[in-house]
Amino acid sequence: GRMVVKNIGGVWFWDDSYNANPESMIAGLRSMKDVEGTGFKRIAVLGRMGELGEYLNEGNRRVGMEAARCCDVLVCVGEGTEGIAAAGRMKGMENVWEVRDVEGAVGILCSIVRKGDLVLVKGSRMAKMERVFTLLEERLGGEDSQGKEA
Repeated sequence: GRMVVKNIGGVWFWDDSYNANPESMIAGLRSMKDVEGTGFKRIAVLGRMGELGEYLNEGNRRVGMEAARCCDVLVCVGEGTEGIAAAGRMKGMENVWEVRDVEGAVGILCSIVRKGDLVLVKGSRMAKMERVFTLLEERLGGEDSQGKEA
């Protein structure tokens, strides 16, 4: 779950579900923005960042603002991500989804992803974001190619 590239049903996924803090989320978002090309969406599926304590609000704000600069769609998964969504919207991002759980995120993804899209999946271990891939493989078809470290 550390920046493993997967292709599921023709959609490119970056599985960085192992851990998350504001700096690593921002780095992942910036890496997505750096992927050149046209005709595809950059989608960030972000779960909660753990153990930030009093810095949670500031961390969420920073991540949401960066998401607005780096991706086309933002899906915030679960409790503790409301601030990410709010900051993205505050920066003018229109395609922001807030869902209760991984199942909700997968439902959104299945309705909006197209072949060639790039999806970053990231969150702390407590968010169990790795479950996104199990559910997606069931719905979109098996992985087209071996997962490989980016």
